[in-house]
Amino acid sequence: MVEFALILPAFLLVLVGIIDGAWFVLETSALSNAARQAARWEVAAENFDLTQQQPYCQDPSPNVPAGMVAAAQQGAGPFSALVGSDMTNAPGPTDSDGYDSCTVTITAPFSPFAGLVRIGPQSITTSFTAFTD
Repeated sequence: MVEFALILPAFLLVLVGIIDGAWFVLETSALSNAARQAARWEVAAENFDLTQQQPYCQDPSPNVPAGMVAAAQQGAGPFSALVGSDMTNAPGPTDSDGYDSCTVTITAPFSPFAGLVRIGPQSITTSFTAFTD
């Protein structure tokens, strides 16, 4: 019984660390998917600025389009509340065929699931670049 009492705190600490690590990976994955969906929305044909024949991100404004935020929130799934507060869009590089691109960056706070173990950064930043056709 004494052995169990000595091992239990270490076992619980490892278990909580595994849970928090998995939570970090899950949040990072959801935010990466959100950035991908937002970038895809931005370069989609129906979201082009037809007067200038370019995606809206080629002329970024301080406020990202509401449709892009909605696409990111849909892509984030259960973590949609994290998307939208700190999201930027900017022109990306031009590839060798001359296609333009848009880069979407999302930063969201990371709150550990259990809160006992602090692993990694306290915020998650992810970005995705999508090219036009």
